[in-house]
Amino acid sequence: MKPESFLPDNYKFAEDEPFMNDRQLEYFRRKLLALKDEILVDNKETLADLANSTRNLPDVADRASEETDRAPELRTRTVSASWSPRSTRPCAGSSMASSAIAR
Repeated sequence: MKPESFLPDNYKFAEDEPFMNDRQLEYFRRKLLALKDEILVDNKETLADLANSTRNLPDVADRASEETDRAPELRTRTVSASWSPRSTRPCAGSSMASSAIAR
């Protein structure tokens, strides 16, 4: 029996089941695929927003102002993608963790 076919949608870990058995592997596989899809959707939205809001401004100061206006959105999306959902600490590979270590 394939793991996909016997794992209920409301699956919860049991204390007495072996660690990382087929059911747990399938649970985490589904969870990671859902997170991946969410990140890809957010990425497409960000790229679409950037493409729609890009203007060719001849003045350097105007271009700098526009980039400054866009920075909070990009930072918010980057931070939300790099933080673990169950932790207040950034994930090891995130740029936030790297910059915190560099300080």
